[in-house]
Amino acid sequence: LLALAATWCLALLPAATWLSLLQQNWLPLTGCLVLAGASIGIGQLAERMWLPLGQWTLSIVSFLLRLVSTNVSADPTDFRIGSGDFAVIIAPQCSGYEGIGLAWVFVATYLWWCRRDLRWPQAWLLLPLATCLMFLFNSFRIAALVLIGASGWRDIALGGFHSQAGWISYNLIMLGLVAWSRYSKFFSTHTPASATTNAATTNAPTTNAATTNAATTAA
Repeated sequence: LLALAATWCLALLPAATWLSLLQQNWLPLTGCLVLAGASIGIGQLAERMWLPLGQWTLSIVSFLLRLVSTNVSADPTDFRIGSGDFAVIIAPQCSGYEGIGLAWVFVATYLWWCRRDLRWPQAWLLLPLATCLMFLFNSFRIAALVLIGASGWRDIALGGFHSQAGWISYNLIMLGLVAWSRYSKFFSTHTPASATTNAATTNAPTTNAATTNAATTAA
């Protein structure tokens, strides 16, 4: 694979050009490699947590389904959960550990990139918060999938919803978490409200001086 990638790179640009690009952009390239390695390492670490995550996911999904349905079946031996005649098996990749690993990488990158604008040490709370949100939303996703399938829309549940709901919820959670932390005085040192107040305070002496000059000219 590495030889194939090198061949394609050399076919696109000569080796001297690649060396020049590496010398000029070594810092962002190093950051990308570190993030890629962190994603793989965190994913493998989270995969080892599959058994407890799967059990917790099964319990939460079962609880959510019993809130709206009386015909719920849950088998902890093979992680099967269903409602009526529709059931699914919570596979390791459906337990939420992949989303949690990606959330860790995303939040860690955000903490480093915006470290000067965040309040410490409370900014570290964004990591466990992102973990809990990803895990809970994954449980809601599975419960919704079972309800959709049990309502007669099996193709939608196993097709579009199953494949799209995961990455859509991930993007919404991560972007929402970043936006909230930027507007929260608990996490951020430069909220939009404080920036507006500082701008008004800065402009106040200028306004007063202009008013005084106008009064003097009129007199």
